Amino acid sequence: MNKHNSFILTTKSDQSLVFFAPKNSSIAYFEESDDALEAVLASKAFEVVYVRDPFNNGEYNLKNIETKLDILRKMQPNARYIDGISTLDDVLIEDKWRQYKLLGEYMSPTVLGSKASFIKGKHIAKKRISARSKDILFSVYEPLNNEWIVQDLISIDEELRVYAVNGKVILLATVKSSKTNNTKVKVVGVRTLNDAELTFAQKITDLLPALDFIGLDIAVNSDGLRLIEVNRSPQFKRYNELNKLNIIEKLFVDLGRDEMTLGIFENISFPELGVKNLLAKVDTGAYSGAIHCTDIKVIRRGKDKERILKFVPLGNKNLATEMDQFDETYVRSSTGHRIKRYVIATTVIVQGVTYETKMGLSDRSDMKRGALLGRRFLRENNLLVDVRKNSEFDDEGENTR
Repeated sequence: MNKHNSFILTTKSDQSLVFFAPKNSSIAYFEESDDALEAVLASKAFEVVYVRDPFNNGEYNLKNIETKLDILRKMQPNARYIDGISTLDDVLIEDKWRQYKLLGEYMSPTVLGSKASFIKGKHIAKKRISARSKDILFSVYEPLNNEWIVQDLISIDEELRVYAVNGKVILLATVKSSKTNNTKVKVVGVRTLNDAELTFAQKITDLLPALDFIGLDIAVNSDGLRLIEVNRSPQFKRYNELNKLNIIEKLFVDLGRDEMTLGIFENISFPELGVKNLLAKVDTGAYSGAIHCTDIKVIRRGKDKERILKFVPLGNKNLATEMDQFDETYVRSSTGHRIKRYVIATTVIVQGVTYETKMGLSDRSDMKRGALLGRRFLRENNLLVDVRKNSEFDDEGENTR
């Protein structure tokens, strides 16, 4: 997972724990005794401590959580705590009523259970602290206490789980089936966020600056977007299976560095496109990134006439690719003409670190370099450029763009 000397306190129901590998993380569980926790903590001084969701197994005890966090804080006072979590009050960000008081403008109207007049078909009741979409009621037959909240029931055309790491929203989100009276929530796919969704999720993320890793459950319908809830230390096992991106790796890589410096040229790879070790130009004069492709076209397929983007990265027919998630934009050419460009969300590896990014597809056969990284990528990932670095690849007086 990382090069840090790290410690994780979690529950035995944490399905994402398998991704905290290789085995350089020490682990203890909320379900175990205080003596077991103290034995692990006494073994060494940890650089990084990550307290995962203590409510994950649904059988939490607040006194037990508070005691273990007290032990952790006393025995590891100098560690860097992910999410700034070291007290019981910190972990109670999972409280849906607390979330509403902070993020109410983005959520469905909400009241405490004791003050609610529940109407079936108009309202939904939720336990303020619950695990994995449990304790959600569509019918209420007796008065609720203040361990519950009641929200206006909204129609949901699509439910998204959007992840944010170190204050930045990840472009690829999971699509979830919504909770109903008779069905459980499950992940059914992944897709790229559109600009409105990305902006909405980033606004919420910006209001939670202390949290390093969150999952936002967002409802999409004809009226727009609504935040359902915020999940601190969310599960991501299914996301990894569908997307092959270990989010936790990005979290810990970012902890180990401040600002990375790139040269004016970098060897990069696009694993999802099968492109490896491509010398790209890092261009602070360009806003967006681009990769050389040929045979770029959109076709319609199937009875629903679904739009499919087809293209051949680097003109190599062995890399021919199809995508059903893509954007369209218009750019100005060097001669001032307005040109349509297709944009895809993908991953790029630069100096051994994997990033999510958007790349425009364009025929760059008249350029010396097959890809370009622009200002947006640099700014979003806190990257600097040193024009002296890798300058041996610079062909002075020639068009290398």
